[in-house]
Amino acid sequence: MDTDRKKDCFLEEKGMGNEGFIKIALLIWLHFLTGYESVNAKAILGIPAMEFTAKSESEKLLDAFLSGEIPAVHDDAVNVYEWLWNEEVDSVYSVGERVDLDGDGENEQVINGPYGGRYLDARNGKVYVLAEGEGTAGVLFYTNYDNAVWIVHSDTTHMGRQMYWFTRYDGDGNIVDRFQLSAEYWDSPDSQYDENSDFTYRDEKISMEEYEALRDEILSGKNMTELYGEVECTW
Repeated sequence: MDTDRKKDCFLEEKGMGNEGFIKIALLIWLHFLTGYESVNAKAILGIPAMEFTAKSESEKLLDAFLSGEIPAVHDDAVNVYEWLWNEEVDSVYSVGERVDLDGDGENEQVINGPYGGRYLDARNGKVYVLAEGEGTAGVLFYTNYDNAVWIVHSDTTHMGRQMYWFTRYDGDGNIVDRFQLSAEYWDSPDSQYDENSDFTYRDEKISMEEYEALRDEILSGKNMTELYGEVECTW
């Protein structure tokens, strides 16, 4: 059997002869005409299942930020500014993963960088800085705990304290819950805590054993990013 004939037979076996190609062309045309997020080829045209999935609006906005077309807006009670991405100017940052950090079903953009970098959220036609690293006294990472994602700022590299601030957001950028977990041992001669140190969880005093158990449980699902990628979070 000559090569062309073998090719035709293969396409016919796979349902991809001339008729199949025409169906695929019609499917693509239907997808763009209707604007559906996804189109099931088998259900509509009776050919093997394939799915065309369009990018969500939030993904398009995040892509536009990364291409330098639109800025990310930082707007809180302390600072208001716009950050326009430029890989040459922002060389200390790098593009990280996309992950849902606020439970709305849409992924946020992680930007790796100093003190944990920045987390960007696309909503209402704009890109916002949802959270950012705030120095050695506010290193940024996130953790999965109690069926939710918590954005964490930590201060664990200074003498006399281990501090964690946990914040949970909704899809509109609003804080829906926050709490602190900490150990304070300012007078310790070796900068180590013991059973006599002060331990706090949600504004309540707890024991050293409770502190260590909560810390290990809450941070077991941690993900911490720094300048050159992911690293383990230590305490």
